[in-house]
Amino acid sequence: MNDILGKIGWGAVAVDGFIPPAAFMEFQAYKVLVIACDMRQIHHIEYTPAPDIVHEAAGHAPIIVDREYSNYLQRFGEVGARAMQTRKDFELYEAIRHLSILKELPKLRSERSRRGHPQSGASVPKSGRTFGNGAALEAPLVDG
Repeated sequence: MNDILGKIGWGAVAVDGFIPPAAFMEFQAYKVLVIACDMRQIHHIEYTPAPDIVHEAAGHAPIIVDREYSNYLQRFGEVGARAMQTRKDFELYEAIRHLSILKELPKLRSERSRRGHPQSGASVPKSGRTFGNGAALEAPLVDG
């Protein structure tokens, strides 16, 4: 996906589930499409409450080829990366993330809790990561 998007000036990065809104927007500002690696469950085939590869790769990637939409998305990311950084924004993000995990994988959640694993983690690249479009993130986006 990264190579294909690179032909139109974008890149892709795979993440595990939700990532913080400011990080998502910063990726978008750098013209990097965030693609969740998760696959929706069969009982959520038409709609899933959590991000998944079908939604990102089949829903968002094909329309980025439209230059006007692509420019809009990048600009939206630039503005959003600066706008979504309050404590309340983060608390809302956490609530939505936890609710989506509960709705999508309730058995997995309880199993991970018993083993002491985190509920969901964002696999966010650190400084120096480059993408198919040549963009590089200059600073870590999240602690981790």
